[in-house]
Amino acid sequence: MALSLDCVVLGVIGGAIAAKLMKIKRGGVEVSINIAEDSDWDIFRRIQQALARSPRILRLELLGIGLIHPNVMLAIHDLLLNKSPKTDIHVAVRTNIADSSLLFLIHAQKIEIRRDAWFQVATVEELNDCFDDAGSWKRSLINTANEPMALTDYRTVTGILNQYLPLKEFSKKRMPLESTLKDFGIGQQPQDEEKLSRWFKQ
Repeated sequence: MALSLDCVVLGVIGGAIAAKLMKIKRGGVEVSINIAEDSDWDIFRRIQQALARSPRILRLELLGIGLIHPNVMLAIHDLLLNKSPKTDIHVAVRTNIADSSLLFLIHAQKIEIRRDAWFQVATVEELNDCFDDAGSWKRSLINTANEPMALTDYRTVTGILNQYLPLKEFSKKRMPLESTLKDFGIGQQPQDEEKLSRWFKQ
């Protein structure tokens, strides 16, 4: 019996080592993000550290219903925008998400979604400028110099997202995440780098 138990233990250890080696061989790095509980800048640092390893795949697992400050989300967006072209982004959505957290998804080559997950965006009627062309949006900054910086950053987030999703149609609604992303081809094809970066080139 002892011999059989030793064999089982060795088999489990061997399996764990093999799995670890397979993960190393595939070059994947996983970052679990609890949007409801993790510090925003801690999320940024963990993604930054993961990308510094130049993984073949960076897998981001989203947990917890919450909001990431738009300033931090724009910094994360910049990290993902400037990642190695050899790194693919895979996102696993285990929760409902809102507002700036949607930026994770537009970077993804592959998305896994909890079947009943929904997303929601804040009221956007008062942010009409961000739905104009890039030039109009840039000119609107002249009129927003005295507004809170968080609102200005939220305008930027909304402007980026609106290149991929018609946010006006979704305002004040909870939309099914999986079917909406499928309808607009997000996570099913290479990202449009011009759309992703245009707001940082102005």
